[in-house]
Amino acid sequence: MRYAPVVTKLRRMPVLGKLVHLAAKVAVPGEALVWSCVDLGPVQNTWIALNPRTGTTTVPQKDSVELHALLEQLKPGMTFYDLGANFGCYSLLAARLVGSGGAVFSFEPDP
Repeated sequence: MRYAPVVTKLRRMPVLGKLVHLAAKVAVPGEALVWSCVDLGPVQNTWIALNPRTGTTTVPQKDSVELHALLEQLKPGMTFYDLGANFGCYSLLAARLVGSGGAVFSFEPDP
């Protein structure tokens, strides 16, 4: 989910939606980033730069299938490719798992 449910509903309203969108762009510009520390899970204590409007809900949940797959499959010295990396949370975890002898390559097509 990109936005909170209430904001999503407001953005769909014909006139009010445009005002909410404009207010959000003025309050928090699209290029704005905030540093956030992940406080749970395998990437705990990792600092990441996030867009405060969209990035705070993109940290992988501790019970996600993808997270378990990485934890089970990646071993020190392996190479990991993250295609569609978003802000790179899985890349950060992969870097911890493959260690200094491994490699991680992250690709994100969306600027």
